Amino acid sequence: DIGISRFNGRNFEVFTTSEGLPGNEVFGIYEDSKGRLWFQTLNGQIGYYLDGGFQNLQENYQNSVLNYSGYISSITEDNKGNIIMSTSTGYILRVDSDLKLSFSKPFSHIIGIHYVKKTQQLIIVSSGGVYTYNSKLNTFSKHYAFDLKYHKRCYFDSDVIFVSNGKTLEKYYLNKDSVEIIQKFSDDIISISKTHENTIYVGTRS
Repeated sequence: DIGISRFNGRNFEVFTTSEGLPGNEVFGIYEDSKGRLWFQTLNGQIGYYLDGGFQNLQENYQNSVLNYSGYISSITEDNKGNIIMSTSTGYILRVDSDLKLSFSKPFSHIIGIHYVKKTQQLIIVSSGGVYTYNSKLNTFSKHYAFDLKYHKRCYFDSDVIFVSNGKTLEKYYLNKDSVEIIQKFSDDIISISKTHENTIYVGTRS
């Protein structure tokens, strides 16, 4: 809850709301195609960092749903440069090139989202399972169903999604609608990531 830190090779510099950061509790950072750094904030406020300065967009959205939508659970970018975010309470937020906000609430909770530019589809891991969104038809297609009580973390890798199921790491294939159990751990999974060497790392509570 003390903001974010930047390492310059010798020292760490701390940035908080005093410098314009949209929230002091940040648990994720996303860099878009323009070099802007967007923040997954606990307070749900939207903002980014570019060219040495912060832009807190909350003042633009004072009458929006963001004041009531929980934390930002995931951030992605579509092929038109629009920034798409999900919230813990099921909202999908879209910030266009003019920084105008639009939103919808198709789910009760969203774990993560990812835009696949090749297929121009938005993938959503939600309270009800895994969905894809067709923007032309404005429709959602369900690929898998599961219980959100246990599925709480995900990592997107092309047409594959790694999802935590309590202590179990599962691999969901979107192109063939099948699930593979990768590994069972001794405690609950709290993080999933991947290196450039295609190695999957999993963090657990113990």
